[in-house]
Amino acid sequence: METLTCKNCGGSTFKKKGEDYICQHCGSITVPKVRMPRKRLIMIIALLVLLVVGLFALYKTLYTVKKDIENLSIGKTIQNIQNTSTEDNPYQIIEESIRKKVKNKLAYSPLEKMMTAYHQMPGHKSFFIAIDRKGRYAYGYAHDYGTVKEATKFAFKRCEEGRKKMKLNEICSPYLVDDHVAQGIAE
Repeated sequence: METLTCKNCGGSTFKKKGEDYICQHCGSITVPKVRMPRKRLIMIIALLVLLVVGLFALYKTLYTVKKDIENLSIGKTIQNIQNTSTEDNPYQIIEESIRKKVKNKLAYSPLEKMMTAYHQMPGHKSFFIAIDRKGRYAYGYAHDYGTVKEATKFAFKRCEEGRKKMKLNEICSPYLVDDHVAQGIAE
């Protein structure tokens, strides 16, 4: 226990009254410093460390689940595309879909040019797009990949980067994979 010293007279003899101490020489009240017990302090630090570790583990788990959902979504898209017939002109369907979503016709002319170029790109390829109600859009494409899955992953990633840069709330949706329309996307 810590020894007390009176701040007024410098005396060291005290009488305890409740939680306070009264100096026997001058009668002034002195309040002792309250210290937290070491065990309690160690326990609080340990709980804080566990909380931080738990939050980190939760973040990693949620990030992994998000990636799994993205991979599952890409897998379903590829499966839907493989089941789609190629009789329709995919570029015409996409153009009509974009025209419905975009009010300003000038807003999509660079996009139209990109889709025309996409048709002539080599290898496995994929095209994703996000369009908001104001006609703002972001897209991502990939071509010349060894597999459809690789092209789709990369195109989705590029679309997401553009979507975040443009601050769009809409999700990136696949429009084309190789030369097939992504089923259920073009309205």
